[in-house]
Amino acid sequence: MAAASVRVLCLHLVGVSSFASALRAPAAPRGVRAAAPAPAAADALPQLGRRELAERIVALSGAAGAGCLSATRRAAADDVAAGVPLPSNAPLDPATDTIPVSDVCYLDLAIDGSPAGRVLIELYGSIVPRTVDNFKALALGTQGFGYAGTQVFRVVDGFTIQAGDVLYDNGTGGKSIYGASFERENFRIRHSVPGMVSMINNRDAGPDSRFLIDTRLAGSGYLDDKYVAFGRVIDGMDVVTRIGRLPTRGTKNSPRSTVVITASGILARPS
Repeated sequence: MAAASVRVLCLHLVGVSSFASALRAPAAPRGVRAAAPAPAAADALPQLGRRELAERIVALSGAAGAGCLSATRRAAADDVAAGVPLPSNAPLDPATDTIPVSDVCYLDLAIDGSPAGRVLIELYGSIVPRTVDNFKALALGTQGFGYAGTQVFRVVDGFTIQAGDVLYDNGTGGKSIYGASFERENFRIRHSVPGMVSMINNRDAGPDSRFLIDTRLAGSGYLDDKYVAFGRVIDGMDVVTRIGRLPTRGTKNSPRSTVVITASGILARPS
């Protein structure tokens, strides 16, 4: 059973013809009818991303699975180099997948009036274009409102910092460039590494202007399939960590210090 599962998983995971021919089961002897393949395992595979498939392979086959994982990463890198896109609904793991960067945003922050530093966030506009357009417009203030001058309103040590309430500046409201809120695009990008940036949902509706930065050392999957991830901190994570450790007050975990986004914008489109 393990050997058959490894064959099927490798085929789906790597997705290249050379592996298909190398791992294809031997033909049945002449005169013997080949057994029909079991559909259950294959039917479940399209729901899994590269990382989940790789982990299952490792669990099934130990060192052999680890070798298949390495081959998978090489195949993924080859796909990116050749300009071959992943399937449009495939999960994207920032720890293992190369996600195209459309823009780089900056947030300048101050704590109690003293400059704390600049945070740079790479944005994934080809995966979640409406979400990124909303964030960019708010960073630039092109709609007459935006992030500059707003506060970090919630801090949960070891979990997230939250900001972007352009209405009330206390976390109770927000507003997108499309209206009060807009539809969640997709949950393809996973929260598997520290510094992932996601939109906060407007109660039972979609996101607005509020966003969070994940400060966990390792992803637990809690934020996946709930919050739309659209970027990642690439510089200034020390600033984020410092803010994430500030003392808080009340049940809403409001920072005792006043943390303000003093300026925000877009640096340049990556070359």
